[in-house]
Amino acid sequence: MSKTPFCPLIRKDCKEHQCAWYLNIQGENPQTGEVVNNWQCAINAIPLLQIETSRTVRQNHSATVGVREEINKATKATVMAALGQIQPVQVAIEESK
Repeated sequence: MSKTPFCPLIRKDCKEHQCAWYLNIQGENPQTGEVVNNWQCAINAIPLLQIETSRTVRQNHSATVGVREEINKATKATVMAALGQIQPVQVAIEESK
């Protein structure tokens, strides 16, 4: 991406490396998949960073749902096993009354 000719923060020309908002953006463009490694204004990068954040959140949500389903299966199996072991003991207690 090219430098910002006009900075919306100071309302003057971009100061590039003298500005705290001028960052080295590295990674993968979420829209094109191409490798990105360039200096640019963080304000200009906000839309791409939001797209990447949304993609990451969706991936994490899918992973969390998968883990939740596995935990539910394991919990159900544990409860069923526990009920299977507890039930005969309860029957034996009731028969002795």
